[in-house]
Amino acid sequence: MLSSISRLAGLVAITLGLTTTARADVPIPIMPTQVAPLAPAPLLVPAGPQKILLKVTHPCNGCCYDVPVCLPACCVGAPCVTHHRTLIGCGRVVYRWSCGHCVVIRFPRHGGYRVVQG
Repeated sequence: MLSSISRLAGLVAITLGLTTTARADVPIPIMPTQVAPLAPAPLLVPAGPQKILLKVTHPCNGCCYDVPVCLPACCVGAPCVTHHRTLIGCGRVVYRWSCGHCVVIRFPRHGGYRVVQG
């Protein structure tokens, strides 16, 4: 009878977390000391030139044009866009990417547009 009461007291103490002594018959899991290094994720950069369609808004009259351009593979992400009114012609829009490549769309007075890349 005494052993069953001590077992019951031990189970209650284990369940409530009252014991602080470690038992020798329970194995302690050991984590491996060396973990395989993680390989960095590859950058998804297009291999060759990429053809995109720029939505260009005329700086003077607000008309929208779809301008197809061919960009080098280094042009990744959104470009910085600036609009300018010019003295000769009706304006220009400059797209500049972080790699340094820029595309200039010029709007002449007689209408239409002209693409200059550099």
